[in-house]
Amino acid sequence: MSDDPTIGFLKADVARFCAGLDDLVPAIRLVVVQLREALG
Repeated sequence: MSDDPTIGFLKADVARFCAGLDDLVPAIRLVVVQLREALG
């Protein structure tokens, strides 16, 4: 089953998605900080 190219594609797709989340997390934190400052 691990030789199935579909599994390899899905693993690569999940890895790309997770890498995108790593880039997104700091941006979300920045937005939260800005919202707190605006509301404070």
